[in-house]
Amino acid sequence: MYRVITVLSFAFVSLFGCGSSYGSAQLRPGDQWLKMTTAMREQWTAQFVAGYNFAAHQICDFVESDFQPDSSSLRAEVKRTQESPTQICLNKTYHFTRVNHAQPDREYQSYDSTITTFYIGNPEFREIPPLMLLLHLSDGRESTPEELLLDVQKGIIKR
Repeated sequence: MYRVITVLSFAFVSLFGCGSSYGSAQLRPGDQWLKMTTAMREQWTAQFVAGYNFAAHQICDFVESDFQPDSSSLRAEVKRTQESPTQICLNKTYHFTRVNHAQPDREYQSYDSTITTFYIGNPEFREIPPLMLLLHLSDGRESTPEELLLDVQKGIIKR
């Protein structure tokens, strides 16, 4: 299920120009990110998170309502957690709770500043799309530019 949501999200984002071909005249994704204003970067992040959350809810609801999953492991998990299959599915998706709702004009500053600092400090890795970095910044994952760099070097975040 988790893989289906991730694939759908990547497909959605790829429709909006996150290709992997970087000719000499075309900027790498990190260079494009740095050319955007802070407001544009935060808007990009907000739109991705909103789209991802919407797609995650839709696919989890779809699976529960149309497929009626009936595996013994799912039945056991429902019994153990007392949660619906939809909620169990949603628990396995990415969550982006570093959004600061107290500052409506800078809600996504945490994500923007981490990705921006990563690209500024590591120009050799600007071919990594910001989408890959953003997904890696979801809850339970690395949260600093230095931690992102370590995971790129370990091959956890692919170029």
